[in-house]
Amino acid sequence: MPSSNNEKKEPYRHEVLNEFVSKMDRLFADKPIKGMLQSMDDFFTSSNSGRSFPVEIIETEYAYQISASLPGVKRQHIGIEVLPQAIMIKVKVQDKENSRLGINGFRRPTDWLSRTISLSKPFDDKKINARHRDGILQLTVPKLKGKSISINE
Repeated sequence: MPSSNNEKKEPYRHEVLNEFVSKMDRLFADKPIKGMLQSMDDFFTSSNSGRSFPVEIIETEYAYQISASLPGVKRQHIGIEVLPQAIMIKVKVQDKENSRLGINGFRRPTDWLSRTISLSKPFDDKKINARHRDGILQLTVPKLKGKSISINE
């Protein structure tokens, strides 16, 4: 029986490796549209074989508007961490079957998914507003204004 298990895993490994190589080629061949850090974040979160969640970032003059699509996730299973120049969204995902094997063959009934959103301008971490409704997490992250400096002759 062990050989049949290996036969089942081999096509999956080959498929994952091909997907990884293809994404690496695109990462370095294409000119990044969103900026290098966001392109790298998209690359690494999308290479989890569907184990991530989509995030949309809209930058306005005064704030960042971040929306994460989290259908079926309860508010108490969402964590938001403020980092220097970034926001991390963590989501606790329950494994309903309680039978998935994790790394090293141990059973893991819960798992955490996360996305780190790098922001290009400083923001006011004391005024961040978060709402969760109808499977959508919305964050409003106000930007900090810098001081204006006059130029002498």
